[in-house]
Amino acid sequence: MLREFLTHLLTPAPPHIKEMGYLHELIAISERHKRCRRAWQPHLDFSKDFILQAVNLCADRNKAVILGSGLLLDIPLAELSNAFEEVLLVDIFHLSDTRRTASKYSNVFLLNADIAGIAHSVYRHRSIIPVQKTTGFPGCDFNTSLVISANILSQLSLCPASFLLKKCHASETDLQNWAKTLVNDHLKRLANLNCTVCLITDHSIIYRDKTGKISAEEDTLHGIKPRLKLPGIQIQKEWQWEMATLGEISRYYSVTLKVMGVIRSK
Repeated sequence: MLREFLTHLLTPAPPHIKEMGYLHELIAISERHKRCRRAWQPHLDFSKDFILQAVNLCADRNKAVILGSGLLLDIPLAELSNAFEEVLLVDIFHLSDTRRTASKYSNVFLLNADIAGIAHSVYRHRSIIPVQKTTGFPGCDFNTSLVISANILSQLSLCPASFLLKKCHASETDLQNWAKTLVNDHLKRLANLNCTVCLITDHSIIYRDKTGKISAEEDTLHGIKPRLKLPGIQIQKEWQWEMATLGEISRYYSVTLKVMGVIRSK
């Protein structure tokens, strides 16, 4: 915890990135990966392999855009760099370790951008911001051959909603409906892209007790099923991610995410 606190304190970042919890989440994920590396590895391997399947379906190899590049744990960056003329990593913020990794490849670039397009307005107005009807995503253009939405769909509203609960006392019902709108908007924009699309997302969370028995299961996408929202699906797979082993969050339960991958090739 001390290392996380010091990293947060010493990392330069815009005020809304720190105050809304985005930086804290990135640091926490990095530290949890170190503690749960073995449990996470199957999910990370599945994610990388699934992305490479999408690469094989690309008719051309001009530009790949990764939405939610995060810590690059689930991204086969070396293979993407070799396969495409340009690789663009898009996330609301990139830690220094990510920047150092990306700098090893001359054709890999980083873009700090809010994929949902609502964070700065939420921070400024302290209120729920209507989702703007836009097309495409930051960094995407006519030259884009592949767009990867990498384990970010269920996370789009996480920091903004937590911030609003503290700052404006928004009701949980309103925030749930807003989060659902963000998920739908992301899926619609993916569906409208004129290139190969690879979506990887968790869709439910499972809590297991000390014996391994499921004690609870919740939907993480607010009842939305991505498989029904992406037309022209060619490949679809499911797997599980043991995100928090017993004792990581609680001594009473572990946390597993059900993950799905969907590829649509133009």
